[in-house]
Amino acid sequence: MAHDWANKWEQDYLSLLSQIKQAISKGHDDELIDLFADLRALQQPKFEALHRVIDELITPTRELI
Repeated sequence: MAHDWANKWEQDYLSLLSQIKQAISKGHDDELIDLFADLRALQQPKFEALHRVIDELITPTRELI
């Protein structure tokens, strides 16, 4: 289940990068503004998760194997 979620996230990311590349090549500046906002929204959970992983490694809430 977690791998499915990560795979979808990666596909969404790659799709968004493709859309950004197309908008750049076509000079669609207004579309780029929206696409970069989408990129930030897509990436934000990754950074939040990274901090939770770091916190768990520093102060585990359960025994690590």
